[in-house]
Amino acid sequence: MKMKPVWYYSGKYKCHYKKEVVVYLTVHDDDCYITVATVSAADNTHRYDVSAFVRMLSDDLKAEFASKFKSCVGCSTYCAPGGDVEIDGVVHKGICKKTLVYSVSNPTEEQFKMIEKFIIARRKYIENA
Repeated sequence: MKMKPVWYYSGKYKCHYKKEVVVYLTVHDDDCYITVATVSAADNTHRYDVSAFVRMLSDDLKAEFASKFKSCVGCSTYCAPGGDVEIDGVVHKGICKKTLVYSVSNPTEEQFKMIEKFIIARRKYIENA
């Protein structure tokens, strides 16, 4: 599962698979942030339809993904008032676009295992798209 990080901007790198972003790596001061994309940037900007990606996830990944959701607080004009995301028949309302990723700051060993599962799922999603 090798992907070469490419400089994105100021301390931020991204890894691609078949020309789609899979993961962002950010180093800022003493912190490291790892963010796994769930949909393409264009899809994420214009709509909240992550259902195709979510359907591919195991139950533990679905629960972990949903646990990261935050309500929209009007952080940007293309996000407000947030969107609705359905996971296994449960509709999460008013979700901020920025939380439709799997992001971890200074991950623990256990969180790295979860990140790896999300990266594998993202690559599988891209492969099947």
